[in-house]
Amino acid sequence: MTKIKLEYLNKISGGDMDFISEMLKTYIEETDKELEFLKEAFNQKNRERVYFWAHKLKTSFHMLGMEELTAKTAQLELKSKSEEGNMDGNDESFLFIVENAANSIIQAQKLIEDL
Repeated sequence: MTKIKLEYLNKISGGDMDFISEMLKTYIEETDKELEFLKEAFNQKNRERVYFWAHKLKTSFHMLGMEELTAKTAQLELKSKSEEGNMDGNDESFLFIVENAANSIIQAQKLIEDL
């Protein structure tokens, strides 16, 4: 499972816990919606939309220090740009993103409670 790391948020906020909490709340709200949009685009095999939502999610994952999730999202971006890229429901990158993004939302909620 991918683990959230708050180093970047600590660095840009100077350790401001209110800022970090707000960023995590925004992450939860936005990621939940964006993940649903990604699933819909993927199921429709809409490569342009898959790229768009994967790119948006990748930025959020990177901000929270989730390197493996960021890398898998970058892989999905590349696949969506390639006509040869497989876009079936068993795609390893896609499945990893869906599972780990959902887990990261739960993890972010727990981090907020602990701040």
